[in-house]
Parts: sequence; structure tokens; C-alpha cells
Amino acid sequence: MTTVRLKSSPGSSKPSTSLMRAMARENAQYGVRVNAVCPGAIHTGKRKLEDMNAMFGAQIPMGRVGFAEEVARVFAFLASDLSTYMTGATIDVNGGMLIH
Repeated sequence: MTTVRLKSSPGSSKPSTSLMRAMARENAQYGVRVNAVCPGAIHTGKRKLEDMNAMFGAQIPMGRVGFAEEVARVFAFLASDLSTYMTGATIDVNGGMLIH
């Protein structure tokens, strides 16, 4: 599996998503799957968990920030044989933060 990391700043996810979908469309014929993972507020250890939950918890339907392990599980799924028919998908890992 090859990973291409496209870093985007807030408000610029549409160009990154468009590029990902174009890459998925062009490379599907070669068996190459291209998907995007869009994490929300994720605790990585740089800040205290309590501070992050206080800052973001009310904005997230699940009431808490996520953990790096939860995002890693999505990447593990995409790298596994469980996702062999997925390409061009955008997976939000944000506790429902965008469904408000």
C-alpha cells in the first residue's frame, strides 16, 4: 500500500477531496484504491485530554474528542481486504462533528 498524504488547511478540503476523487477515477483500472480520511478533533498527547474535551466536547455529538488509535483503525480497514471495493470515498472520523 502506498500512502500519499495531502495536507490541507481549514477551509481547503474541497480541492483535496476533488484531487482524491480524480486520482481514484484515473487509477481504479489498475487496481489502485484512493480514499481520504478526514479526522476531526483528535487527542494526540500534545494537549491535555481534559482541556481538549472542554474546548471541543460541546461541538461534538459524541461529547468527546477522538483518539489517534480510532483514526488508525480506519487506515487499517482501508489497507485491509475488507475494503477492496472502496475507492473515491471520504471517511470522516470526527464523532459526528460535521452533522450539526
